[in-house]
Amino acid sequence: PRSTGLDVLGTLLDEVVKYDKAKGGLFSEPVPQDVFPEYYDVVKKPMDYRTMKGKLSREEYRSAQAMQKDFVLVMSNCIQFNSPSSEIVREARQQALMRPTFLMKAATEHKLFIAEDG
Repeated sequence: PRSTGLDVLGTLLDEVVKYDKAKGGLFSEPVPQDVFPEYYDVVKKPMDYRTMKGKLSREEYRSAQAMQKDFVLVMSNCIQFNSPSSEIVREARQQALMRPTFLMKAATEHKLFIAEDG
């Protein structure tokens, strides 16, 4: 059912935010425009986890793939704006690698089973 899917996505996002905040919360809030005004000149479609939580609460995600696109957008924006060898880009890549683990945990918590091949 759709509600179970939304519950899983909510739990997934909660886990991602908890992990991010433990690492300094780099992606949990929008990039502050007053601190990095040039970010908004370079990045045309900003995305962060707080914005994603708002989209989820408004049921704007019709599928896990739609949410995945925003996760990819967070990372691609980070790579676009920052040096490829920077600490923040390394952290973005690490978080991307952690997401399947968080998804399996969220799915299991809500008794939704995911095939090993996705």
